[in-house]
Amino acid sequence: MTLNVPKPIGDLLLELVQPKKTYASRFGVGAVLILIFAAIALTVFVLRIVSDETQRNELESLYVAGENISISAEERLTDISVKLSY
Repeated sequence: MTLNVPKPIGDLLLELVQPKKTYASRFGVGAVLILIFAAIALTVFVLRIVSDETQRNELESLYVAGENISISAEERLTDISVKLSY
């Protein structure tokens, strides 16, 4: 029969002080920071592309709407000029 002897307080304190194996301790804090900044930069890049595409679509729709307005204005002017000629 074995007895479970509690660890000495010094060993418990050493476990608290010593860092556990994490990604930061394995690869270094610098590598983890580089990965974080790379992810942020990639996210910003993708968001800029998406927003540029959205703005382009909005400008195209405004251009088409402007063409429709100019065509209807030309038709109205033609109708008015035809009515005035009679």
